[in-house]
Amino acid sequence: FLFGTRHSVNLFNSINSICLMLNTDSPRLQPLLVRAVVEALHSIFTENRHADKVIEFILRNNKKAGSRDRAFIAENTYEIVRYYRLYTEILGHIPLTHWDFWQICGIHFVLGSHGSLPNLIEFKSLDADAIRNKSEEVRNNRAIRESIPDWLDALGESELGEAWNNTLSNLNKPAKVVLRTNRLKTDRETLQKALATDNIDTAAVGPADSLVLNRRQNVFQSKAFKDGFFEVQDYSSQLVAALLAPAPGMRVVDACAGSGGKTLH
Repeated sequence: FLFGTRHSVNLFNSINSICLMLNTDSPRLQPLLVRAVVEALHSIFTENRHADKVIEFILRNNKKAGSRDRAFIAENTYEIVRYYRLYTEILGHIPLTHWDFWQICGIHFVLGSHGSLPNLIEFKSLDADAIRNKSEEVRNNRAIRESIPDWLDALGESELGEAWNNTLSNLNKPAKVVLRTNRLKTDRETLQKALATDNIDTAAVGPADSLVLNRRQNVFQSKAFKDGFFEVQDYSSQLVAALLAPAPGMRVVDACAGSGGKTLH
């Protein structure tokens, strides 16, 4: 994946600055981390880059940052993308400049888990109470509150009726990380014990192969992963093969395949 614009050069330079200047031991919110999020958002929304590719580019060129800092960049970028319509409504216009995306980040920090405005000069013009009040004003508009297009909200209501509210709310929550045991090599109980030796805490879910992480961790460096004992796969995706129950000799077409996890299963 190549970034072919001058904005991408600026993004690369920003990440290099983080590598050189970031103090990963400090619990204080680092301006350079927020700057990386701003650069990512600018690339996603003004250059029409795919979010996962932008974040991959940032993290690949930010090798000296610690795991907490890398998680901060990825999680806050995705969370802002998730609630982009709501934040844009509060901002009052479509963000176009880097300054606009600083303001979007400030809105996110007020309404998100941070709960307040960090003490950064870029946020001095923002009023936390005004942000909260504006959020309350649009709370009854479900499409804005959950940051989806009006047509999708109407379609969801027509298809799911009263279940749409809870469904939509849950769709906006970060998914848990679920592992699928490779039963050609091991079983779930053995895998769980193997992961525990790498301090990866899991819980069994469902009747067969699934383990859910009790907290987000990098599982790809574990011995169990390198030995091919599991793959990461959403729980709902893990149910497909069992529900389909293919028999030897059957021909199955996956008309919505991504990387082929369900086909492999």
